[in-house]
Amino acid sequence: VLSQEEVSRLINAAGTLFRRTLLMTLYGTGMRRTEVSQLKVRDVDSKRMMIRVEHGKGGVSRDLPLSPALLETLREYWRWKKPRTYLFPAQQRGKEGPISDKTVWYACAEAARHAGITKHVTPHTLRHSWATHLLEARHRSTHYPDFAWPRRFGDYRQVFALVAAAPARRCESARDSVSFQRSRS
Repeated sequence: VLSQEEVSRLINAAGTLFRRTLLMTLYGTGMRRTEVSQLKVRDVDSKRMMIRVEHGKGGVSRDLPLSPALLETLREYWRWKKPRTYLFPAQQRGKEGPISDKTVWYACAEAARHAGITKHVTPHTLRHSWATHLLEARHRSTHYPDFAWPRRFGDYRQVFALVAAAPARRCESARDSVSFQRSRS
């Protein structure tokens, strides 16, 4: 698990707006790398402040809260890249398709190297960091009072299920508590 300072360094070291937005989306939502690679432009609902994950792990779809700060970054990215179908597109045989989940892993590893983070950092590390930072911010008492929180701090599966099931109006993104530099397109 990365500290909030390490997450900030990681994302600031991402290099490009594409990679920076990719990593911010991973950390700001707790998505899996395959989910973020398959994300479509239509999945971002700025009116409801939600991101729709279609066919996540086990084929289950769910809505994730979208923070205002992440929405601002996604809009900046969209104005620059202008993706049509996939939010993070790749060219495959002349057609737009989703990036590989390996691309997500590579962006994370390269940013960690540039940030000087010696811990083993993967996209899943950002997922665990997101859940840990939610717990550390004491969201369990102020935003999720109706839930029975896991007794063991490391039981992330329960945390992910609780956060994914929480009403959006009661969920603040862990991303909002981390500071980032403005992008360097």
